Amino acid sequence: MIRHTKTAEKKKVVMEARYEALAAEGGKRAVKKAIEKRQKKVGQREKRRRPQIREESRKRRRAE
Repeated sequence: MIRHTKTAEKKKVVMEARYEALAAEGGKRAVKKAIEKRQKKVGQREKRRRPQIREESRKRRRAE
C-alpha cells in the first residue's frame, strides 16, 4: 500500500532540509538569521492586511 504524504509534512521536510544545508554552510547563526528574516517577512505581510484607519476618524477620536 502506498501512503501519500500530507502537504504539511512535505513542507516540514523541505524546510528542515533547507535549514540543515544552511547550517552546514553558514552555521547556527545563519539559520537563526534566516528564521528571523522569514518571521519579519510574515509580520509585514500581516501588517499590510490589517485595515487602515482613516485620518478623519483619528481626528474625531482625539477631539473626544
